[in-house]
Amino acid sequence: MQIWHLHSEQPLRWEHWRDQSALYQIASGETHFLNPLGVAILMQLEFNSADLNQLCNHIAMEFDCLIDDDLRSQIATSLTRFDELGLIRCQYDAELAT
Repeated sequence: MQIWHLHSEQPLRWEHWRDQSALYQIASGETHFLNPLGVAILMQLEFNSADLNQLCNHIAMEFDCLIDDDLRSQIATSLTRFDELGLIRCQYDAELAT
């Protein structure tokens, strides 16, 4: 199982507007503009590490929607992109046991 974590121990700096948010990544000096789904995913991971199922459950409750293939795909795609940006990292169960 893949468990997702924030990549850095450094805090993230947020700025929120109505439909969009900006995230300043202190470690890289980069600013990322995020939609509400991206914000919800990263804020959940800021609070606690999670796997895809846990994130789907959290997002479904937060946005009052059903967990379906489309939602799972959107979250999985976001996780991959955030990983590429260096915002989060993935560990597998085997890594956590060692």
